[in-house]
Amino acid sequence: MRTRLFRFTPVGVVLLAAIAAYGGWAAITVENLPEYVVARQPVSLTFTVRQHGVRPLTGLQPRV
Repeated sequence: MRTRLFRFTPVGVVLLAAIAAYGGWAAITVENLPEYVVARQPVSLTFTVRQHGVRPLTGLQPRV
C-alpha cells in the first residue's frame, strides 16, 4: 500500500502544478436568490465572479 502511495505521489504533484500553471478557476456567488422561479417568466439574478475565489472579475457578459 505504501509503495503505491509513493509511486503516485509525484504524479499527483506534477498534475496539480500543471493545473495551477495553465489554468485557473473562478467562484460564482449568487446574491439574493429568489425563493421560487416560475417557468417561462424572466428571472433576474445578481452574481459576482471571483478569479481564484478572491479578485472580482469585471467586464463579463453572462449568457444562458
